[in-house]
Amino acid sequence: MVNNCQQRVLFDANSGVPATDAALQRFTDVEHNTPGNPAAIHQDGRAANAVIERAKINIAELFGCQANELFFTSGATEANNLGIHALISGLEQRFNTKPILVSSKAEHPSCLSYLRMLQQKGYRLHLLDLDQYARFDINQYSFNDSECYLIVGQWVNNETGAVQDIEACRAKVGQNIYWHCDAVQGIGKLSFDDAVLGSSSFSLSGHKLGSPKGVGLLRISDHSSATPMFFGGGQQGGLRPGTESPALVASFATALNAVMCDVNDFIKTTDGLKKVFLKLLKDGGINYQLNSPATDCLSNTLNISFPGIDGRMLLPALDVENISISSGSACASGAALASSVLVACGVPEKLAQASIRLSFTHNYQAGEAEAALARLVNTVSSLYKVANP
Repeated sequence: MVNNCQQRVLFDANSGVPATDAALQRFTDVEHNTPGNPAAIHQDGRAANAVIERAKINIAELFGCQANELFFTSGATEANNLGIHALISGLEQRFNTKPILVSSKAEHPSCLSYLRMLQQKGYRLHLLDLDQYARFDINQYSFNDSECYLIVGQWVNNETGAVQDIEACRAKVGQNIYWHCDAVQGIGKLSFDDAVLGSSSFSLSGHKLGSPKGVGLLRISDHSSATPMFFGGGQQGGLRPGTESPALVASFATALNAVMCDVNDFIKTTDGLKKVFLKLLKDGGINYQLNSPATDCLSNTLNISFPGIDGRMLLPALDVENISISSGSACASGAALASSVLVACGVPEKLAQASIRLSFTHNYQAGEAEAALARLVNTVSSLYKVANP
């Protein structure tokens, strides 16, 4: 029987984490004490703009880039769309032709959906195949010096946790090849890779780091020829017009500083939870298939399939146990759909439907995560008994 007083446990950190106390306090302080519009020229406006500029300088120092390369957005979806759009506009102005788009079947929908829309408008799109863990090999594709290209490739896959070979992507960047890196899942979970900074642009999401929802970051190394996606103001150099929120920007910088400082603790703690879970599965005699690699993988992420279990029962049963978890599947009708990423990795559709993704945070209360993992294993065991009476 489920204990209704039992605290809900988040094993879906890759989808987002609660805002930290420090980020919330920073948001509240700025919102209360700096109410002006940062575009206004009066004292209140200048004070609000100063908050944004200080945050940009702080973030630029963290990454080792220039503050004028940073643009705040509403989140990673906008940052990915704007980054792709901006780089394409730069290539088209330089070469007077549409660039060839090179990406992979592992990308987040905020990238893939935009790329497919561009394909419908006449752009050539090549999607790289994946290995069994959702890794792509940019060297599969042959680039031609007489063409121009945009590579859209993520740092880490959000479903399997596989770390991509982004150094290979950086090696391709040149006058006729740009690269947009979706860096959302790597920041704060891996030590910062300078190869990300070698991209033409990269994107981040605030609510993955512990800031309030509604803020993201786009870094573009050369935005001189970039054009905006929408219009109406001169904010942020005109590339991302609209009134900025100093409170969101400041809280984003606070959260980003914290996760980049805590990355070693994050890796140690979450890797320990991963080992606990795998041991519980082994001790319980549970039949499973790992879809995450043993190496070059986020320490907090496990994608795992349970052969023979009805995927439509898996998430609701865990939800009843007060465990928040993801499967990479969604449907308004309530039917479990196979993850397109897992299917592209060669996982059979029925097995992909019976898959879950665990993604841990590193700040659970003592014993909380371990107890929830035990409930998870017991639930899976019960489902196996139902499937095989």
